[in-house]
Amino acid sequence: MFRFYIFIGALLAMPSLSTAQDIDPDKLEQISQAEKDQKAIELELSKKRNAINAEIKSIRSDLIGLSKNINDLENEQSNLSSQLTAMEFEEQNIRLNISQDRQSLSQLLSALQRIENNPPPPFLADPDDAASAARAGLLMQNLSAQLDQRVKKLVLQLDALDQIRAEIALKQKELADNQNTIQKRQQNLEGKAGEKNKLERSLTLDYEAAQARRMALAREAATLKELIDSLERSGNDIVPRIKPDPADPNINAPTATSSTPRMTQPVKLPPGALRFAKSKGKLYPPASGSVVQKYSTSHPGISIATTDRAQIAAPAAGRVEFAGAFKNYDNVVILNVDDGYFLLLTGLGTLYVQSEAEISAGEPVGLMPVNSSSGEKLYIEIRKNGSTIDPMPWFGTSFAKQN
Repeated sequence: MFRFYIFIGALLAMPSLSTAQDIDPDKLEQISQAEKDQKAIELELSKKRNAINAEIKSIRSDLIGLSKNINDLENEQSNLSSQLTAMEFEEQNIRLNISQDRQSLSQLLSALQRIENNPPPPFLADPDDAASAARAGLLMQNLSAQLDQRVKKLVLQLDALDQIRAEIALKQKELADNQNTIQKRQQNLEGKAGEKNKLERSLTLDYEAAQARRMALAREAATLKELIDSLERSGNDIVPRIKPDPADPNINAPTATSSTPRMTQPVKLPPGALRFAKSKGKLYPPASGSVVQKYSTSHPGISIATTDRAQIAAPAAGRVEFAGAFKNYDNVVILNVDDGYFLLLTGLGTLYVQSEAEISAGEPVGLMPVNSSSGEKLYIEIRKNGSTIDPMPWFGTSFAKQN
Protein backbone atom coordinates (compact mmCIF):
# COMPACT_ATOMS: atom_id res chain seq x y z
CA MET A 1 0.00 0.00 0.00
CA PHE A 2 2.73 2.48 0.94
CA ARG A 3 4.51 1.93 -2.42
CA PHE A 4 1.30 2.81 -4.27
CA TYR A 5 0.94 6.09 -2.43
CA ILE A 6 4.58 6.98 -3.15
CA PHE A 7 4.09 6.21 -6.82
CA ILE A 8 0.91 8.29 -6.99
CA GLY A 9 2.62 11.15 -5.18
CA ALA A 10 5.52 11.04 -7.60
CA LEU A 11 3.18 11.19 -10.54
CA LEU A 12 1.32 14.17 -9.11
CA ALA A 13 4.58 15.95 -8.39
CA MET A 14 5.85 15.72 -11.99
CA PRO A 15 5.69 18.94 -14.03
CA SER A 16 2.77 18.87 -16.42
CA LEU A 17 3.65 18.79 -20.09
CA SER A 18 0.20 19.81 -21.10
CA THR A 19 -3.19 20.18 -19.58
CA ALA A 20 -4.46 17.15 -21.39
CA GLN A 21 -1.48 15.05 -20.37
CA ASP A 22 -1.45 15.89 -16.61
CA ILE A 23 -2.68 12.40 -15.73
CA ASP A 24 -3.01 9.56 -18.18
CA PRO A 25 -6.51 8.09 -17.60
CA ASP A 26 -5.23 4.62 -18.57
CA LYS A 27 -2.32 4.86 -16.12
CA LEU A 28 -4.65 6.08 -13.38
CA GLU A 29 -6.97 3.18 -14.04
CA GLN A 30 -4.03 0.73 -13.87
CA ILE A 31 -2.95 2.20 -10.54
CA SER A 32 -6.47 2.00 -9.20
CA GLN A 33 -6.81 -1.60 -10.34
CA ALA A 34 -3.42 -2.51 -8.87
CA GLU A 35 -4.49 -1.03 -5.56
CA LYS A 36 -7.69 -3.05 -5.63
CA ASP A 37 -5.71 -6.21 -6.48
CA GLN A 38 -3.32 -5.57 -3.59
CA LYS A 39 -6.23 -5.07 -1.19
CA ALA A 40 -7.76 -8.33 -2.42
CA ILE A 41 -4.42 -10.12 -1.89
CA GLU A 42 -4.10 -8.69 1.61
CA LEU A 43 -7.67 -9.71 2.40
CA GLU A 44 -7.00 -13.24 1.13
CA LEU A 45 -3.79 -13.44 3.19
CA SER A 46 -5.69 -12.23 6.24
CA LYS A 47 -8.36 -14.89 5.69
CA LYS A 48 -5.71 -17.61 5.32
CA ARG A 49 -3.92 -16.43 8.45
CA ASN A 50 -7.18 -16.37 10.42
CA ALA A 51 -8.05 -19.87 9.17
CA ILE A 52 -4.61 -21.20 10.16
CA ASN A 53 -4.82 -19.52 13.56
CA ALA A 54 -8.25 -21.08 14.10
CA GLU A 55 -6.86 -24.50 13.16
CA ILE A 56 -3.88 -24.02 15.49
CA LYS A 57 -6.26 -23.03 18.27
CA SER A 58 -8.32 -26.18 17.69
CA ILE A 59 -5.23 -28.39 17.67
CA ARG A 60 -3.92 -26.69 20.81
CA SER A 61 -7.21 -27.47 22.54
CA ASP A 62 -6.90 -31.11 21.42
CA LEU A 63 -3.30 -31.22 22.67
CA ILE A 64 -4.27 -29.91 26.11
CA GLY A 65 -7.09 -32.47 26.31
CA LEU A 66 -4.79 -35.31 25.27
CA SER A 67 -2.14 -34.07 27.70
CA LYS A 68 -4.63 -34.12 30.56
CA ASN A 69 -5.79 -37.61 29.56
CA ILE A 70 -2.22 -38.92 29.42
CA ASN A 71 -1.39 -37.27 32.74
CA ASP A 72 -4.42 -39.00 34.34
CA LEU A 73 -3.33 -42.32 32.84
CA GLU A 74 0.21 -41.83 34.14
CA ASN A 75 -1.14 -41.09 37.62
CA GLU A 76 -3.29 -44.22 37.40
CA GLN A 77 -0.22 -46.15 36.24
CA SER A 78 1.69 -44.93 39.29
CA ASN A 79 -1.17 -45.96 41.61
CA LEU A 80 -1.40 -49.39 39.96
CA SER A 81 2.35 -49.87 40.39
CA SER A 82 2.11 -48.96 44.08
CA GLN A 83 -0.79 -51.39 44.56
CA LEU A 84 1.16 -54.11 42.76
CA THR A 85 4.20 -53.52 44.98
CA ALA A 86 2.01 -53.75 48.10
CA MET A 87 0.43 -56.99 46.84
CA GLU A 88 3.82 -58.54 46.10
CA PHE A 89 4.96 -57.61 49.63
CA GLU A 90 1.79 -59.21 51.04
CA GLU A 91 2.49 -62.33 48.99
CA GLN A 92 5.97 -62.55 50.51
CA ASN A 93 4.52 -62.26 54.03
CA ILE A 94 1.93 -64.99 53.35
CA ARG A 95 4.63 -67.29 51.95
CA LEU A 96 6.78 -66.65 55.02
CA ASN A 97 3.85 -67.40 57.37
CA ILE A 98 3.05 -70.59 55.48
CA SER A 99 6.67 -71.68 55.77
CA GLN A 100 6.70 -71.01 59.53
CA ASP A 101 3.35 -72.80 60.05
CA ARG A 102 4.57 -75.79 58.07
CA GLN A 103 7.49 -76.07 60.48
CA SER A 104 5.06 -75.94 63.45
CA LEU A 105 2.88 -78.59 61.81
CA SER A 106 5.90 -80.75 61.26
CA GLN A 107 6.83 -80.47 64.95
CA LEU A 108 3.28 -81.32 66.04
CA LEU A 109 3.14 -84.33 63.77
CA SER A 110 6.50 -85.52 65.08
CA ALA A 111 5.25 -85.27 68.69
CA LEU A 112 2.08 -87.22 67.84
CA GLN A 113 4.10 -89.88 66.06
CA ARG A 114 6.40 -90.31 69.06
CA ILE A 115 3.41 -90.77 71.41
CA GLU A 116 1.80 -93.14 68.97
CA ASN A 117 4.96 -95.19 68.63
CA ASN A 118 5.49 -95.33 72.41
CA PRO A 119 2.01 -95.72 73.97
CA PRO A 120 1.73 -95.80 77.81
CA PRO A 121 1.04 -99.21 79.44
CA PRO A 122 -2.54 -100.20 80.28
CA PHE A 123 -3.56 -98.03 83.22
CA LEU A 124 -5.17 -101.07 85.09
CA ALA A 125 -1.76 -102.64 85.78
CA ASP A 126 -0.48 -99.82 87.99
CA PRO A 127 -2.04 -96.64 89.40
CA ASP A 128 1.01 -94.66 88.24
CA ASP A 129 0.59 -96.06 84.77
CA ALA A 130 -3.04 -94.94 84.84
CA ALA A 131 -1.95 -91.34 85.58
CA SER A 132 0.63 -91.46 82.79
CA ALA A 133 -1.97 -92.79 80.38
CA ALA A 134 -4.39 -90.01 81.33
CA ARG A 135 -1.71 -87.38 80.79
CA ALA A 136 -0.75 -88.88 77.46
CA GLY A 137 -4.37 -88.92 76.37
CA LEU A 138 -4.82 -85.29 77.34
CA LEU A 139 -1.63 -84.37 75.48
CA MET A 140 -2.80 -86.21 72.40
CA GLN A 141 -6.11 -84.39 72.55
CA ASN A 142 -4.41 -80.98 72.85
CA LEU A 143 -1.94 -81.75 70.09
CA SER A 144 -4.74 -82.94 67.84
CA ALA A 145 -6.70 -79.72 68.47
CA GLN A 146 -3.59 -77.59 67.72
CA LEU A 147 -2.93 -79.62 64.61
CA ASP A 148 -6.49 -79.09 63.45
CA GLN A 149 -6.21 -75.29 63.99
CA ARG A 150 -2.87 -75.08 62.23
CA VAL A 151 -4.18 -77.08 59.27
CA LYS A 152 -7.21 -74.78 58.96
CA LYS A 153 -4.95 -71.70 59.21
CA LEU A 154 -2.66 -73.13 56.56
CA VAL A 155 -5.61 -73.76 54.24
CA LEU A 156 -6.76 -70.13 54.70
CA GLN A 157 -3.24 -68.86 54.01
CA LEU A 158 -2.98 -70.96 50.86
CA ASP A 159 -6.35 -69.60 49.70
CA ALA A 160 -5.16 -66.04 50.44
CA LEU A 161 -1.97 -66.73 48.48
CA ASP A 162 -3.99 -67.94 45.48
CA GLN A 163 -6.20 -64.84 45.71
CA ILE A 164 -3.32 -62.39 45.97
CA ARG A 165 -1.59 -64.06 43.05
CA ALA A 166 -4.77 -63.71 40.97
CA GLU A 167 -5.03 -60.01 41.97
CA ILE A 168 -1.37 -59.48 41.07
CA ALA A 169 -1.95 -61.01 37.63
CA LEU A 170 -4.99 -58.75 37.17
CA LYS A 171 -3.01 -55.63 38.16
CA GLN A 172 -0.20 -56.61 35.82
CA LYS A 173 -2.71 -56.85 32.97
CA GLU A 174 -4.21 -53.48 33.94
CA LEU A 175 -0.71 -51.98 33.92
CA ALA A 176 0.02 -53.43 30.47
CA ASP A 177 -3.34 -52.26 29.05
CA ASN A 178 -2.85 -48.83 30.59
CA GLN A 179 0.64 -48.55 29.10
CA ASN A 180 -0.70 -49.49 25.66
CA THR A 181 -3.37 -46.78 25.97
CA ILE A 182 -0.73 -44.21 26.97
CA GLN A 183 1.41 -45.14 23.95
CA LYS A 184 -1.56 -44.75 21.58
CA ARG A 185 -2.46 -41.38 23.11
CA GLN A 186 1.15 -40.26 22.81
CA GLN A 187 1.28 -41.26 19.14
CA ASN A 188 -1.90 -39.27 18.52
CA LEU A 189 -0.45 -36.33 20.44
CA GLU A 190 2.85 -36.45 18.51
CA GLY A 191 0.95 -36.30 15.22
CA LYS A 192 -1.08 -33.29 16.31
CA ALA A 193 2.02 -31.54 17.71
CA GLY A 194 3.80 -32.02 14.38
CA GLU A 195 0.79 -30.65 12.51
CA LYS A 196 0.66 -27.62 14.82
CA ASN A 197 4.39 -26.94 14.36
CA LYS A 198 4.00 -27.07 10.57
CA LEU A 199 1.11 -24.61 10.65
CA GLU A 200 3.02 -22.25 12.95
CA ARG A 201 6.00 -22.28 10.60
CA SER A 202 3.73 -21.35 7.71
CA LEU A 203 2.83 -18.11 9.52
CA THR A 204 6.41 -16.88 9.76
CA LEU A 205 8.44 -15.93 6.70
CA ASP A 206 11.83 -15.89 8.35
CA TYR A 207 11.34 -18.85 10.68
CA GLU A 208 14.61 -20.46 9.59
CA ALA A 209 16.48 -17.19 10.21
CA ALA A 210 14.95 -16.95 13.69
CA GLN A 211 15.98 -20.52 14.46
CA ALA A 212 19.52 -19.89 13.19
CA ARG A 213 19.77 -16.78 15.35
CA ARG A 214 18.73 -18.72 18.46
CA MET A 215 21.18 -21.52 17.71
CA ALA A 216 23.93 -18.90 17.35
CA LEU A 217 22.99 -17.48 20.75
CA ALA A 218 23.16 -21.00 22.21
CA ARG A 219 26.66 -21.52 20.79
CA GLU A 220 27.87 -18.21 22.19
CA ALA A 221 26.37 -18.70 25.68
CA ALA A 222 28.50 -20.57 28.22
CA THR A 223 25.64 -21.26 30.64
CA LEU A 224 21.86 -21.48 30.61
CA LYS A 225 21.76 -18.18 32.51
CA GLU A 226 23.74 -16.49 29.73
CA LEU A 227 21.45 -18.06 27.14
CA ILE A 228 18.32 -16.76 28.88
CA ASP A 229 19.89 -13.31 29.32
CA SER A 230 20.84 -13.18 25.63
CA LEU A 231 17.36 -14.31 24.57
CA GLU A 232 15.83 -11.59 26.72
CA ARG A 233 18.15 -8.95 25.24
CA SER A 234 17.82 -10.03 21.61
CA GLY A 235 14.09 -10.47 21.79
CA ASN A 236 11.99 -11.37 18.86
CA ASP A 237 12.13 -9.39 15.64
CA ILE A 238 10.00 -11.81 13.68
CA VAL A 239 7.30 -10.24 11.57
CA PRO A 240 4.50 -12.80 11.67
CA ARG A 241 3.16 -12.93 8.15
CA ILE A 242 1.59 -15.77 6.23
CA LYS A 243 3.77 -17.30 3.57
CA PRO A 244 2.62 -16.58 -0.01
CA ASP A 245 1.04 -19.41 -1.91
CA PRO A 246 3.73 -20.77 -4.28
CA ALA A 247 1.00 -21.43 -6.83
CA ASP A 248 0.06 -17.74 -6.92
CA PRO A 249 2.92 -15.62 -8.37
CA ASN A 250 0.98 -12.42 -7.76
CA ILE A 251 1.32 -12.71 -3.96
CA ASN A 252 4.46 -10.94 -2.78
CA ALA A 253 4.30 -10.77 0.99
CA PRO A 254 6.62 -8.18 2.58
CA THR A 255 9.54 -9.37 4.70
CA ALA A 256 11.17 -8.02 7.83
CA THR A 257 13.92 -5.46 7.09
CA SER A 258 17.17 -4.82 8.91
CA SER A 259 15.66 -1.64 10.33
CA THR A 260 13.22 -3.69 12.40
CA PRO A 261 14.10 -2.92 16.04
CA ARG A 262 15.47 -5.90 18.01
CA MET A 263 13.35 -5.61 21.11
CA THR A 264 11.31 -8.09 23.09
CA GLN A 265 7.75 -8.13 21.85
CA PRO A 266 4.97 -8.69 24.39
CA VAL A 267 3.98 -12.30 24.94
CA LYS A 268 0.54 -13.01 23.56
CA LEU A 269 -1.38 -14.96 26.18
CA PRO A 270 -4.44 -17.07 25.32
CA PRO A 271 -7.82 -15.59 26.29
CA GLY A 272 -8.58 -16.21 29.95
CA ALA A 273 -4.98 -17.17 30.81
CA LEU A 274 -3.80 -16.13 34.26
CA ARG A 275 -0.83 -13.76 34.22
CA PHE A 276 2.29 -15.41 35.59
CA ALA A 277 2.82 -12.80 38.31
CA LYS A 278 -0.56 -13.84 39.75
CA SER A 279 0.01 -17.59 39.35
CA LYS A 280 1.90 -18.31 42.57
CA GLY A 281 0.64 -21.60 43.97
CA LYS A 282 -1.38 -22.23 40.80
CA LEU A 283 1.14 -23.36 38.16
CA TYR A 284 0.23 -26.47 36.17
CA PRO A 285 2.41 -29.43 37.27
CA PRO A 286 4.59 -30.30 34.26
CA ALA A 287 4.83 -33.98 35.22
CA SER A 288 3.71 -36.61 37.70
CA GLY A 289 6.44 -37.28 40.22
CA SER A 290 8.08 -36.30 43.48
CA VAL A 291 10.69 -33.69 44.32
CA VAL A 292 14.06 -35.40 44.79
CA GLN A 293 16.16 -32.24 45.03
CA LYS A 294 14.94 -28.94 46.37
CA TYR A 295 15.95 -25.37 45.58
CA SER A 296 19.21 -24.17 47.12
CA THR A 297 22.16 -21.87 46.41
CA SER A 298 24.02 -24.70 44.68
CA HIS A 299 20.88 -26.05 43.00
CA PRO A 300 18.85 -23.03 41.74
CA GLY A 301 15.82 -25.09 40.78
CA ILE A 302 13.98 -28.29 41.66
CA SER A 303 14.43 -31.81 40.29
CA ILE A 304 11.40 -34.06 39.79
CA ALA A 305 11.72 -37.86 39.56
CA THR A 306 9.61 -39.14 36.64
CA THR A 307 9.13 -42.38 34.74
CA ASP A 308 10.56 -43.28 31.32
CA ARG A 309 8.86 -41.29 28.55
CA ALA A 310 6.78 -39.35 31.05
CA GLN A 311 4.87 -36.54 29.39
CA ILE A 312 6.01 -32.98 30.19
CA ALA A 313 3.54 -30.08 29.94
CA ALA A 314 3.97 -26.31 30.05
CA PRO A 315 3.41 -25.00 33.60
CA ALA A 316 2.14 -21.66 32.29
CA ALA A 317 1.07 -19.91 29.11
CA GLY A 318 3.74 -18.06 27.17
CA ARG A 319 6.07 -18.17 24.19
CA VAL A 320 8.78 -20.74 23.47
CA GLU A 321 12.04 -18.78 23.25
CA PHE A 322 14.31 -21.80 22.87
CA ALA A 323 13.78 -25.52 22.28
CA GLY A 324 16.67 -27.87 21.66
CA ALA A 325 19.92 -29.31 22.97
CA PHE A 326 22.32 -27.00 24.82
CA LYS A 327 25.95 -27.82 25.68
CA ASN A 328 26.04 -31.01 27.78
CA TYR A 329 22.33 -30.75 28.68
CA ASP A 330 19.61 -32.91 27.21
CA ASN A 331 16.87 -31.05 25.40
CA VAL A 332 16.07 -27.68 26.95
CA VAL A 333 12.84 -25.66 26.74
CA ILE A 334 12.86 -21.97 27.72
CA LEU A 335 9.46 -20.29 28.06
CA ASN A 336 8.93 -16.55 28.19
CA VAL A 337 5.87 -16.36 30.43
CA ASP A 338 5.66 -12.54 30.43
CA ASP A 339 5.96 -10.09 33.33
CA GLY A 340 9.76 -10.55 33.07
CA TYR A 341 9.61 -14.23 34.08
CA PHE A 342 11.27 -17.13 32.27
CA LEU A 343 10.65 -20.86 32.89
CA LEU A 344 13.39 -23.38 32.21
CA LEU A 345 12.77 -27.12 31.72
CA THR A 346 15.69 -29.50 31.10
CA GLY A 347 16.20 -33.25 30.85
CA LEU A 348 13.66 -33.93 28.09
CA GLY A 349 14.25 -36.65 25.52
CA THR A 350 11.65 -35.73 22.85
CA LEU A 351 10.39 -32.23 22.03
CA TYR A 352 6.93 -31.35 20.71
CA VAL A 353 7.50 -27.59 20.48
CA GLN A 354 9.68 -25.17 18.52
CA SER A 355 10.96 -21.65 19.03
CA GLU A 356 8.48 -18.82 18.42
CA ALA A 357 5.50 -21.02 19.29
CA GLU A 358 2.80 -19.65 21.55
CA ILE A 359 1.81 -22.17 24.21
CA SER A 360 -0.95 -22.63 26.78
CA ALA A 361 -0.67 -23.95 30.33
CA GLY A 362 -1.00 -27.73 30.27
CA GLU A 363 0.03 -27.98 26.61
CA PRO A 364 2.59 -30.79 26.08
CA VAL A 365 6.17 -29.71 25.32
CA GLY A 366 7.78 -33.16 25.12
CA LEU A 367 8.63 -36.50 26.73
CA MET A 368 11.31 -37.62 29.16
CA PRO A 369 13.97 -40.00 27.76
CA VAL A 370 14.15 -43.77 28.16
CA ASN A 371 16.60 -46.25 29.69
CA SER A 372 18.10 -44.42 32.66
CA SER A 373 19.53 -46.59 35.44
CA SER A 374 19.09 -43.82 38.03
CA GLY A 375 15.60 -42.83 36.89
CA GLU A 376 14.55 -39.76 34.94
CA LYS A 377 14.74 -36.30 36.49
CA LEU A 378 13.06 -33.17 35.17
CA TYR A 379 14.83 -29.97 36.22
CA ILE A 380 12.68 -26.84 36.62
CA GLU A 381 13.93 -23.31 37.12
CA ILE A 382 12.16 -19.94 37.33
CA ARG A 383 14.05 -16.71 36.55
CA LYS A 384 13.20 -13.04 36.76
CA ASN A 385 15.59 -10.22 35.88
CA GLY A 386 18.51 -12.64 35.74
CA SER A 387 17.91 -14.15 39.20
CA THR A 388 16.46 -17.54 40.14
CA ILE A 389 13.37 -18.06 42.30
CA ASP A 390 12.36 -21.12 44.34
CA PRO A 391 9.77 -22.87 42.13
CA MET A 392 8.11 -24.88 44.93
CA PRO A 393 5.76 -22.11 46.22
CA TRP A 394 4.60 -21.53 42.63
CA PHE A 395 3.44 -25.14 42.25
CA GLY A 396 1.54 -25.28 45.53
CA THR A 397 0.87 -28.88 46.55
CA SER A 398 1.31 -30.35 43.06
CA PHE A 399 4.38 -32.38 43.96
CA ALA A 400 4.87 -34.88 46.78
CA LYS A 401 8.10 -33.93 48.51
CA GLN A 402 10.51 -36.74 49.13
CA ASN A 403 12.33 -36.44 52.48
